[in-house]
Amino acid sequence: MTASVRDDQVQIELGPAWLLLPDADENVDAAIEAMITALEPLDHEPRRQLRGGLAAVSRLAHSLAPGSRVSHVFVPNPATGRVQALLSIRVSRVTAEAYDNYLAAAQTYRGDDRVEVVNRVGEEVRLPAGRGVLSRDFTLAIEREGVPDPALERCFLAVFPEGYETAVEFTLLTQNLALFDDAGSYLLALAAGERPSIAGLEETA
Repeated sequence: MTASVRDDQVQIELGPAWLLLPDADENVDAAIEAMITALEPLDHEPRRQLRGGLAAVSRLAHSLAPGSRVSHVFVPNPATGRVQALLSIRVSRVTAEAYDNYLAAAQTYRGDDRVEVVNRVGEEVRLPAGRGVLSRDFTLAIEREGVPDPALERCFLAVFPEGYETAVEFTLLTQNLALFDDAGSYLLALAAGERPSIAGLEETA
């Protein structure tokens, strides 16, 4: 069984700690309040922290490449007030040369004048649906004065299903560098239609 695409959205199974983020065209503030209310009972401070964290991650999700996209956040313990990760999935139409272009970009990216990239890996993978490109790294803000942005673990998987002019892109981001034993394996399992778990925070599927 593999993750399926329906109405230009990827159908995958996630655990209950993954919460659906509002789209950019929704009333984001109202949607976040509804998300927090569904997590009650919460004390004032974790509510405040979650409100800020969900707003920040929503802005990040909305800043990603446009297209048919759905995003989730991982909140395994709402009482801590922490959003642990962002998972965003986009379906896009592609041309014949898209795979080669994506692979080249994944293997040559070295950061920019704002971000230092550490341990960058880009590789070809094979999934039940077709071939794919998996890349992962860690980023550090080059500007270190003031309060710098924390280090970020990033993992990207682009799947090119055979027989379709479509790509499915998975983006996984977290500031908790100990959250995933292997973020790449986690995305590969999701794309293959499995329901992987995060050790210590989710039950084994």
